[in-house]
Amino acid sequence: MNTVTYSDENVKKVLGEHYIRVHLDVVKDKEVVESLDVVGIPVVIIVKSSGEEVTRLENFIEPETYAAKLKSLSESN
Repeated sequence: MNTVTYSDENVKKVLGEHYIRVHLDVVKDKEVVESLDVVGIPVVIIVKSSGEEVTRLENFIEPETYAAKLKSLSESN
């Protein structure tokens, strides 16, 4: 995801306009990862500022699909 999806200019734009990105390391941040019930990677968990989970996006996602999903979520919340 880092090499292809997160390096995409459109993805960067949508993330920068609507989201705060937090990257967790499954080894270093083990307790937090477990508390989020992460069972596989990659996984993107979208949460509201209240901490309420909105959705999970699992597995590799192409940049165009990812940007469209993020944009759609930002418009509906």
